[in-house]
Amino acid sequence: MQNVADTAANVGEAVANVAAPVADAMAANTAAVEGAEAAATKFGLIEALNDGGALSWTLFLSMVVMSAVSWYILFTKLRE
Repeated sequence: MQNVADTAANVGEAVANVAAPVADAMAANTAAVEGAEAAATKFGLIEALNDGGALSWTLFLSMVVMSAVSWYILFTKLRE
């Protein structure tokens, strides 16, 4: 019976030795995914415009208007 108990104890230690690194790897993977999600949401167009302030928004909106006018001119010239 002592051999069975020793074997069970050895198996329990082996499982604990394997489970600890797996748990650490899962925690690291979770942290990496959370970091990637934070990085993905941090560098968007709206975030950049908000960080730049009123000047960035003014420049962006003026460029959108100029682009719309350019496309209008292009299509009206093509119709002529």
